[in-house]
This record gives sequence, structure tokens and C-alpha cells, in this order.
Amino acid sequence: MKKIFTFLIFAISFFGKAQTHREIDSLSFRMCDLLKLQEVENDSLKVEMVFEETFYPYLGNISPEKIDKVFNQVYFRFQRNCPAFRAILNQMYPPKDEVTFQKTEPESEITIRELSDFKKQEKFSYKEVDGNITKVEIKDGYWVDHFSDETFSKLSLEWMSDKEFQLTFIDSNNLTRSNFSFPGDKLNYKIIAKKEGYYLVSVNIEGQKEYEIFKLYTS
Repeated sequence: MKKIFTFLIFAISFFGKAQTHREIDSLSFRMCDLLKLQEVENDSLKVEMVFEETFYPYLGNISPEKIDKVFNQVYFRFQRNCPAFRAILNQMYPPKDEVTFQKTEPESEITIRELSDFKKQEKFSYKEVDGNITKVEIKDGYWVDHFSDETFSKLSLEWMSDKEFQLTFIDSNNLTRSNFSFPGDKLNYKIIAKKEGYYLVSVNIEGQKEYEIFKLYTS
């Protein structure tokens, strides 16, 4: 879901420069470092100060027709690369489904038989932050998300152990996913437990020490 602060909506005109993924990520990391240094208590004000000091000046190198695209890339990569920013967004926009976050890798209690059942299934679903249902198809070594707006994301799937698999981002025409992930980005998944009607699964962005535990439904 695209979560946008009202103070970030603007119209502005500048000259052009090509942006690379490395450049976008470099900016997002600088924004994250600055966010963690802010001493004000108001989260919205913290974020606004970060954008005023880093992102708005950066727009001076962007041509008018590219501003929306660059904004989306920076905004969503800021989410991906900055756990502190994600925490603020999760407080402002709580997920509609039960989701927990922790700094240590969760232990798995799933059985061998339950794992076997999981690997036989090809159809799953999960809830987005806004409550919309995303359907998942796992087949032929690929994980494909089918979103409620009829867009998709495609990732390759590789089992790393009996309980763990890794997704590598390939492509998406979904606004959020295509800006949140760049080709080659990896997500680490671990199957935690089998419950009635769903599996508990943890997901971790490679290189970060935060684990999100969510429900992957079987129907």
C-alpha cells in the first residue's frame, strides 16, 4: 500500500539527470541515518525534517517529468532500507492483519509432515497492510503475487533448508513492489508453524536484523 504524508505532496520544476539504483539507495541510507538522529518526538515532524534536508534538495537534479517516478523510488526504498522509517509507518498505519516484529530470528515448530504438506500446495494468500487480499502462486521455482488491482510481482524461489526459502525479485508492474524492490533483491522466509487455515511465516530483508511474522493463508 502506498502510504503518503500529505506534506510530501507538491508540484515543482527542475532540470534533468539520470538516476541509478545505487544512487537512489545511497540517498535512502543517508535519509535513514538522519532520521535516527532526529531528537523531536513527533514522528511526522521527524520525517518531514529528513525530507526537507535531503530529498527536496536532491530534486534540484531531476527533470519535471521524472519527479513522480523518483519520488516513488526514494519513498519506497526508504521504507525497505530503513527499519526506523518502517516502524514509524507501522505505527501510523497499523496492518489490518495480525503481524508481529522482532529483532531475533524466530524458532520454528513446524513438523516434517506439515512441511511436506506446505510444499505440495501451489495456492496461498495474505493480507496487505490495507486489508486487501494478495493471492500467491508457487510453481516451477517461482513465487508470483497477484494483487487486488490486477498487477503482479514475480520472484524466483530457492529452498535454503527444509524450513527456509529465499525469494529473489525479478519483475513487477505493481507500484509499491516495483519501487520497493530492485531486480536481484532477496527476501528470506522461514516457516514457523501450521495453524488452522494458515501458516505462520517470518520474512527478513537480507542484510537486516528485523523479522516480520505474518499469516500465509491456505485458501
